[in-house]
Amino acid sequence: MVAFERRACDLGSGRGCINLANSYRSGEGVERRSGQADALWNHGCGLAERTCSKQDLAYECVAAGKCRISRNEPLAARHVEHSGVACESGDRLACEVAVDVAMRGPEVDPAEVAGLFVHMCETGSEFGCEVVAMQQWLGLGVVADPEAARATFTRLCAGGLQSSCHAERGYMHLLLVSPFIAGAATPYPHKAVAAALARSQGPVKDGGMVGFCVAADGTTDKPVVLDSSGSEEVDGEVIAAVKTWRFPSRLDIPQPELCMQTAFQLPRSR
Repeated sequence: MVAFERRACDLGSGRGCINLANSYRSGEGVERRSGQADALWNHGCGLAERTCSKQDLAYECVAAGKCRISRNEPLAARHVEHSGVACESGDRLACEVAVDVAMRGPEVDPAEVAGLFVHMCETGSEFGCEVVAMQQWLGLGVVADPEAARATFTRLCAGGLQSSCHAERGYMHLLLVSPFIAGAATPYPHKAVAAALARSQGPVKDGGMVGFCVAADGTTDKPVVLDSSGSEEVDGEVIAAVKTWRFPSRLDIPQPELCMQTAFQLPRSR
C-alpha cells in the first residue's frame, strides 16, 4: 500500500501524498517519521487544492476538504458535495469529511451523525465502529445499548485500537460529545505546552491522550493522562488546561457520569 501511495504522490496526486503522510505519521507499513509526514501532508494539500479547483476531481476534492478541516477552514460547496457522494460509495476519508460537515452545523442532528458513522463502520472503518459503540453507550442518536457498546470496545481494544481500551473504562471521544453541549469551551494552551516541551529532557512523543469527567457544575473532574507524551512537564500543562474547560449545559445520557477522552498534539519532536 505504501508503494502505491508513493507512486501516486510522485505522479502528482495530492490524495496520494496525504495517504503517504498518514502512513509515515502512524508508522503503518513504513518507519514512523513525523517530519516527513508533515512535509508530505503540506505538499499533498497544495496539490489537492489546486487539482480540485482546476479540474474538480472528486478524489482530490475530498482530500482538499480534509486539509481544510485540519486547518479549521471553511469548506467550499464542491468539497461537501464530492465528500457526500464518495462517502455513499464507501470512501472512508470522504466519510470523515462528511461527518465533520455534519458536526459543524449550527444544529447538529445526532441521528444524521449516527447514520454516517454506521456507514463508515459498514465499509470497514474501525473508528466508525468505535464511534457507533460510543453513541450506543451514550444513547446519542441511537437506542442506548451499553452491553453492545462494551462488546465492541472489548473487540476493538483486543485488536489494538487504544482509544477503545480507554472507552472500556468509560471515556468517550470529546469531539463526538462536545457539539451536543451548548457553550462547551475547551481552549488549548499552545504556548504553555510548547514552552514545557522546550524545557523537557529526553525523548518526547508527538502527543498523547487525556481523560476527564464532567462535574455537576460543568467543571472538569478527575483529569488523568491516558497516554503520556513522555514528558511529565508537558503532561502537566495539558492537565492544567483540561482543568479550565467548561461544559455549562447537561447532556441527558443513561450513564451516571459523562467522561471523555481527547488526544493532544505537540509540535514536531526535536
